[in-house]
Parts: sequence; structure tokens; C-alpha cells
Amino acid sequence: MSTMTPERQAWLDGLRAMADWFEQNPERMSDLALGGGGIIVNLYPGGKKELAQLARKLGRVEKMQSGNLFYVSRKFGPHSIDGVTMRDQVCRRIVTGTREIPEEIIPAHDEDIVEWVCDEPLLAAVKS
Repeated sequence: MSTMTPERQAWLDGLRAMADWFEQNPERMSDLALGGGGIIVNLYPGGKKELAQLARKLGRVEKMQSGNLFYVSRKFGPHSIDGVTMRDQVCRRIVTGTREIPEEIIPAHDEDIVEWVCDEPLLAAVKS
């Protein structure tokens, strides 16, 4: 069993205080203001191995990518815990071609056409 550090206790107390505030202030948080959305807790565990460890602890997660970021997400009703890392920590960048960029303000040049292949099992980065 892990020891509760003061930092962890303060973090958990803060979440409970936030939930208490929402419960005690229904007039300030109408259904319209909530918009059906939830709270997202973003955690930044580091590289692939740390993200895999977090994913394993969260259980069944959804994998997503956006821009330069890669996410694992576990839903809790309308809320989620998201583990976030740089996409290049998890995926391989593969150049699939090039396209010419015509001269406008910047000189004409070639630009890589890329796709990101995230086919390695994330949880393989850590042992059970």
C-alpha cells in the first residue's frame, strides 16, 4: 500500500472541494453552463514507457492524437483523465511523399507529406 504524501493529499482534497462547490452552487452552474461537458484532468507522465504505465493503471483507455500530441483517455461519466505526451515519443513519423509549395511570400520549396503510424502496442512498453 502506498503512503499518502502531503502533495497527493492536497491534490485529492482539491478535487473533493471542487465537487463540493459544484454541488453547493447549482444556481451558478446551470445545465446550460455545463453544456453536457465534463472536466478533463491532463497528466503529463513523460515518454512512451511512462505513458504506458499510466494507461495500464487507468485500465481501458482510448488512444487519440492531435497535432504533435498523443493522448490516452479514460472516461468517468462526462469527465476524463488524459495522459498526454509528444506524439514522436509514441509514434513513428513516415514521409509518404513530397509536394511542391509555390513561391508566395516565402521561396518555393518542397514540403514533406507525412503520416504518423502508431501501430506498436502501447502497453508493450511496460511489463504487467
